[in-house]
Amino acid sequence: MSGDVEDLIKRAAVVAIFLLVAFPVHEFSHALAAYRLGDSTARYQGRLTLNPIAHFDPLGGTLLAISILFLGFGFGWAKPTPVNPYNLRNGRRAEAIVALAGPISNLLMAIAVGNSAAADRRRSRSERGRRRQRSRKLHLRHPCHLRSNLRSC
Repeated sequence: MSGDVEDLIKRAAVVAIFLLVAFPVHEFSHALAAYRLGDSTARYQGRLTLNPIAHFDPLGGTLLAISILFLGFGFGWAKPTPVNPYNLRNGRRAEAIVALAGPISNLLMAIAVGNSAAADRRRSRSERGRRRQRSRKLHLRHPCHLRSNLRSC
């Protein structure tokens, strides 16, 4: 029973991370790339921000929550970032850069999370090693080991 509750809490945390971090960063990346390449459409519509409210799509967010909480996989979306390709400098190249900005941000977020998890594993592994060494030292200092006759312990 408690395992079910723990699993539900973990899934709710995943939904929150998607809605509050991943979706806004992804859409902001598209908006920032477009803005730097000459298109202010997203800025004028208040989308050049990391505020999750500006990027929240009610249907996409609801489907994401339902799919993760009850089905175990994520299916959802944020509001698409408005881009006017006629405002972009460098034409098709700029469109490609704007289109790739979101997926590149996803990749960078995945790398950051992966590095953090790996560092945490290394830290916990080294901490276990230090604890093991301390326990060996304490074990060897035990009065039984200091005596010549071990039968009395």
